[in-house]
Amino acid sequence: MSKPKPRRKKGRPGRMPTIPLMSTTRDEQSMTVYAEVETLCGAPSIEAYNAVVLRITTLNRVFGNADCIVAAHGVTTAVLKRFERTGGIGMTGDEMKALRMAAGQMDVMLAGATVNSLAASELKTARWCKLHGVAL
Repeated sequence: MSKPKPRRKKGRPGRMPTIPLMSTTRDEQSMTVYAEVETLCGAPSIEAYNAVVLRITTLNRVFGNADCIVAAHGVTTAVLKRFERTGGIGMTGDEMKALRMAAGQMDVMLAGATVNSLAASELKTARWCKLHGVAL
């Protein structure tokens, strides 16, 4: 008689491997954060404001409600309320300082991010923008 065949392992969807950010990717992401923040501080405009808000949203999807993201969200909310009241984008010195400090903390946090989480959050943000007609 023949032996019974061994049970076949059924294929299961595997988990995505956790891939840390390479230093060049991390540098690129952090320079993007700094550039967007400095553009908003130096030459405030609607486009610069939208770029900063979308970057904060993307990083919020990666890190959750971290202190620096909450602080940056508070600053951008204050700028938006002032825009609705006066019709112009502008920032005070304290807001600029708080946003720059938040950008520095986001830079430090990017060291712990993974390629998967960052790519997924950027994709979700891009989908949201496409759905609501916001230009990236």
